[in-house]
Amino acid sequence: MATAEAPTLQLGPRSNGMMLDPWEFDAADFERGWRYELINGLLIVNPVPRRPERDQNEELRYWLRKH
Repeated sequence: MATAEAPTLQLGPRSNGMMLDPWEFDAADFERGWRYELINGLLIVNPVPRRPERDQNEELRYWLRKH
């Protein structure tokens, strides 16, 4: 007898604020273009920083590590 698999959880920006268990988070499929964090079971979804934002952060990181 064939067993039915549970559908994979699809996460995207509308999933922000959803409560998840760590194993649900690990097994989920994520919409590209977003960053996903699980903090105390709460899903936080943010857009990926654009290139100019990343460059400034990388420069700041360089100067902070240098001193």
